[in-house]
Amino acid sequence: AICYILDLWHAIDVDKMYAFIVESRSYDAAFGMGPTCESHGGCTYCAVAALAMMGRLPALPDKDLLIDWCVKRQHFGFQGRIEKPMDSCYSFWVGASLDILGVGMLIDGESCAQFLKQCEFTPVGGFQKFPEVQQPDLLHSYFSVCGLSLCGLLPPMCAHLNMSRRALDEAA
Repeated sequence: AICYILDLWHAIDVDKMYAFIVESRSYDAAFGMGPTCESHGGCTYCAVAALAMMGRLPALPDKDLLIDWCVKRQHFGFQGRIEKPMDSCYSFWVGASLDILGVGMLIDGESCAQFLKQCEFTPVGGFQKFPEVQQPDLLHSYFSVCGLSLCGLLPPMCAHLNMSRRALDEAA
């Protein structure tokens, strides 16, 4: 993101970065922590956002398979990996991936918002990872608020930079 914001692409080897990201793609079209690693919603977001900022996302093959993987992570709320429970933070990680891929309209915003409401910790505020966990934390609170934006319930965000569009417009 620093190279994108400050236009410092000469400071890194973009071709090597692109190659590493593509090599980190798993058999199911999403991205893991590195080559041969399991696909993960957070890693997929990092890969997709980096490719978008580098201007290399259009060259990524099989985007339809990646979109399919992301869409299949929503089961009311979003899960970060296949066969794992839904977790509030993935409303951002996977939801933002769909947004960057140009298919944010595929997010079931109402369903996602209902899941996030179940994760809200009303006694003191904030959001927790799972509905049954009775303790909010900053990470899940922040990413749940981002998820509510992607669901269309809060002002829009710039998904690839993980900031509000208002903040981006004011900084420009």
